[in-house]
Amino acid sequence: FFEAISVYIVPAHKFEEMQLADIPFSSFAKYPIGSGPYEVYRSEPNVVYLKASNYFWVTPKIETFIYRLYSDYENLEAAFRNGILDAMGGVNGNDMSYIEEYSGYSSKEVTLNSRLRMIFFNTRKEKLQSKEIRQALNYLTNKEKLLEMSNISGVLANGPISSISWAYDTKEVSVYAFNQEKANKILNNLGYSKNEETGYYEKEDKKILSFTLSYYDNSLNERLANSLKELWKAEGIVLNLEPLSYKQITQEIVATRDFELLMFEVETTVDPDQYNLWHSLKSNYPDLNISGYSYERVDILLEDARRSTKLETREKNYSLFQRYLTQDSPAIFLYHPNYTYVVKDTVQISDISGIYYPYQRFDNVAYWSK
Repeated sequence: FFEAISVYIVPAHKFEEMQLADIPFSSFAKYPIGSGPYEVYRSEPNVVYLKASNYFWVTPKIETFIYRLYSDYENLEAAFRNGILDAMGGVNGNDMSYIEEYSGYSSKEVTLNSRLRMIFFNTRKEKLQSKEIRQALNYLTNKEKLLEMSNISGVLANGPISSISWAYDTKEVSVYAFNQEKANKILNNLGYSKNEETGYYEKEDKKILSFTLSYYDNSLNERLANSLKELWKAEGIVLNLEPLSYKQITQEIVATRDFELLMFEVETTVDPDQYNLWHSLKSNYPDLNISGYSYERVDILLEDARRSTKLETREKNYSLFQRYLTQDSPAIFLYHPNYTYVVKDTVQISDISGIYYPYQRFDNVAYWSK
């Protein structure tokens, strides 16, 4: 919330005659003006060239930077192998095993507590309106094994707020540790029992308990989805996979809310405000309450928490919010991803252990040296 109401200084001579809708297509989008130690002097598709500016604080030690963007992991790996890169990031550390083939590089890893990968339940769907079925699916998801099978580096999440946040409350969060017994009891109470021949949960009509998981089609999500399918199969749940393009995810799934389960990664703010993700007024597109979760008490807690300036009041509100939300299980909170930054040993960079967002690795870039 505080990030949302922050006011940033922009150059008047660039913006006073410009319409908001025109900004992405303006020269400013290619050659932004700021108060940092570097300025853009050349821009090409997926490549940005920067040179040291007359920085008011200190003279940057590295004179020029070339910032390259890659559309997939394969092209990034090829660039690394060809010696084009001095540093690279944005890839899960376990997907960078090829770095071990080369000497003269070091990896720096930090958990991005601002990012949370989860599986949203569409509570609008009849099959998922029962919180008990959502709780059972949480209990049947062995998250530790899921990350291990998927070869993913991250820290398991217990709820919507990171465990490092001042607002996180261990006493109020319902932690869904893998528990077959609890899941089986819940499903039995809902009329599901395991067919001894097939091993799947089904009702008296012999209809197998199954769901469809939609997700953006990339290698990391593919590994996660297939691992989850395998894990749930072993527990008696059929999971159908629906890999989609970015356009399909945004226009056919998120925009229409037409899905059962959606695997998605969200980025939260440093402040624990969760209004946009879970308030009932935010359940329709383009807002971000993707699961369609609705509970009046949670709405009130979120409203009061963002309105109050007293830490004690906010702590109490967020504690109760975590209690109600995790009990209702509108999602499976999977993990916070680890961010790996690989740097040549000849490049000396600042410590990144305290960053919350990846871009913050450049906060002290003026002091980097090569």
